[in-house]
Amino acid sequence: MIDEDDAPRKKGALSAFMFFSNATREQVKSENPGMPVTGVARILGEKWKQLSNADREPFNEQAKADKVRATQQRQSTLSRKRRKLLKPEPMLMRVLTSCLSDEVQ
Repeated sequence: MIDEDDAPRKKGALSAFMFFSNATREQVKSENPGMPVTGVARILGEKWKQLSNADREPFNEQAKADKVRATQQRQSTLSRKRRKLLKPEPMLMRVLTSCLSDEVQ
């Protein structure tokens, strides 16, 4: 069983630009073979700036949906951690129980 602290990190929400970059990167790389990663990133940024709001809309919708997914995932993780923190340790419970029973007698 994997401890929650050792579980893989949850991914945060991607921005609209990141969805655009993921969809367009291979095309830019094929048009510019041998270009370094920084050059590809620069071209992607320029293409993003040139897009109209209507052309950006599908990527904005993907980003909104991903933000909802990430928020739900984060809430789920937080509630599991809270339950773990609120769950008493068995040894501690035995010590507290024995202390309380000694006081009653």
